[in-house]
Amino acid sequence: MDATTEDENHVFTGLSQSKKYSLKVVAVAKNGKKAEDVAEKTTETAQYTITFNANGGSVSQGSKTVLYGTNVGSVPTPSRDYCDFQGWYTDATNGQKIDANTTYSFENDITLYAHWTVKNVKLDVYMGSPGEINSGATYTATKTVDFPIKRWEWSYKEYGEVVSYSINGNTITMVIKNATPNKNYISSRIYVYSY
Repeated sequence: MDATTEDENHVFTGLSQSKKYSLKVVAVAKNGKKAEDVAEKTTETAQYTITFNANGGSVSQGSKTVLYGTNVGSVPTPSRDYCDFQGWYTDATNGQKIDANTTYSFENDITLYAHWTVKNVKLDVYMGSPGEINSGATYTATKTVDFPIKRWEWSYKEYGEVVSYSINGNTITMVIKNATPNKNYISSRIYVYSY
């Protein structure tokens, strides 16, 4: 630039955070004369935001700020029915585990995801008819719970007979038949298992 240019906006890339650098400035006038100056500057430590995603659960603290190069510090403990918390990770299903003692080395904001393991759960759910149902007729009952269903068995069965069933993740669907003459309802309960 020539000596008449005024510009305070210069971007230097490739510098490390919290490091001291010497900056040599050379100004060249139109007549060829030079003026030099050397300044020492220390780069600032950037501050980033960590967002907490409970990944199916709930968490009281949604985010926190942290300085680059320092420990992450305290992190919240989320909760989720029928599950044990396994820690915070940089990906919803895989990723790097991050805890209070992890040095923050990301040069950007990040989202941390809660990882869970399902407890051994046995849950009693009602699958009976919601109203009157004729003898020999069928109806479809669908129940969704807060954990992946692995299997089921009868808890209490009165007048019902399962024609077919399917399990899709957290949901069980049953086609149930009223197999008893002169009865107009079905009172059925089943256990669903996470293991």
